[in-house]
Amino acid sequence: ETKSEMSTKFSSKPNFSTLVSSKLASKDNHSYNVVGHIYKNEIENICACGCRERLVIGSNIASEIRARIREELGMTCCAGVGHNKLLAKLVGSTHKPDQQTIVFP
Repeated sequence: ETKSEMSTKFSSKPNFSTLVSSKLASKDNHSYNVVGHIYKNEIENICACGCRERLVIGSNIASEIRARIREELGMTCCAGVGHNKLLAKLVGSTHKPDQQTIVFP
């Protein structure tokens, strides 16, 4: 593939909120587990608003995206999952190479 073909193929940014919402709506009693590292091992932080479950699903989506990049481009990458872009970027660099980290609020 040429560079322009690759940029066209990967030019659309995924809307994570939409992806997470669709997985929540169709989960059919599926239980998701965190993929990757948990920043500061924050396991006991249980939130009633559902943000923890949404972040866990986000970690699964990030893992799927990283696997696709590895398969289609032959490259590795890191990912950070958080409730905002700044936190995701900060924790994404904590475990390198080719790993991911999630931070809970």
